[in-house]
Amino acid sequence: MSRRDASSHDANDSGLLSIDFLAGFTIFMVAFIFVVTMASGLLVGLSSKSIDYDGVAYRTGVILVEDPGWTVDKKPSWEQVDQYHTDKIVRLGLALDKLTPNILSNSKVKRFFSTDPDLSYSGGDYNSKLVFGDYPYRFNISMWDINGSKYYDNLRPVGDQVPNNYGYIKRVVKIRQPGYAIITDPDGSTGSSIFTIDLNMDEIYHTTLTSPEYQPDPLDEGVNISISNFNLTTPGKINITSIQLWKDGTTIPPDLTFKVNGNSYLSYPDVGNKQVQIILDPAYLTAIQSDEYSRLSIIVNFDNVVSLSTPYKYLDAQQQQIFIPAALEVKVW
Repeated sequence: MSRRDASSHDANDSGLLSIDFLAGFTIFMVAFIFVVTMASGLLVGLSSKSIDYDGVAYRTGVILVEDPGWTVDKKPSWEQVDQYHTDKIVRLGLALDKLTPNILSNSKVKRFFSTDPDLSYSGGDYNSKLVFGDYPYRFNISMWDINGSKYYDNLRPVGDQVPNNYGYIKRVVKIRQPGYAIITDPDGSTGSSIFTIDLNMDEIYHTTLTSPEYQPDPLDEGVNISISNFNLTTPGKINITSIQLWKDGTTIPPDLTFKVNGNSYLSYPDVGNKQVQIILDPAYLTAIQSDEYSRLSIIVNFDNVVSLSTPYKYLDAQQQQIFIPAALEVKVW
């Protein structure tokens, strides 16, 4: 081959790219496109300044009406924790139970909206245990009785003064009032001047008798028993001569009092109208260290013989529940 032919061959090869170069360049371009795509997605998130306040209000409303809330140790319920130990509260919620959405607990509602400075929580508590998130949301939560029956007219709104623009949600709910048990004209085979009511907490809490919204809850709502229509062996009026309360086989000292017909049990009423109401409120049950496994007995002594079966099981009484329709509004900005 001549020198001219060799020069011509080298000139033709100078415009070709090697396979290694093409492979490396292709990998580089693929990696570059991947990085640009990922970076653009991150920048979109960082550049967005709009917040869906309606979404935050909706989420807050759902937590309030569908969650019962809970504490670190599960017991006691969050509404029984004072404002000095809010670190024990994990979440605030107003539902009676996780199985009863939109059915709210009376005690939780009253505690959440309490005007008592010894019971109310701080704005930070509401933010961290209800609204959640790192963003410093401001909010206003209110509730009122739909039927205007005045049960909840005195509930104060929680939060700040409402501006012109905010996220909003409204939920229609029912608030369960403390229930009560009716013992009326029980069938007693033998007459006695002593009437015993057995409150077996283990049986009450661990026997499913009805749907959750009708299940008795003495520790949270107290015990309210109405006894009426006594069948007297000897016609005439009757009086209560004494009342004893036993817990787990031990009598409760008299300095811890409960109510009979609205008064301290030390003032025994004339029940000539054949009706008596005995109330043990939640604070009283807490004071005597009752829990869901305790067994209580109320022993009522009369000055006349009444035809009542004794002991009478609390769960055998007719359980009455009242539900108040209400509206909950959540505003977030």
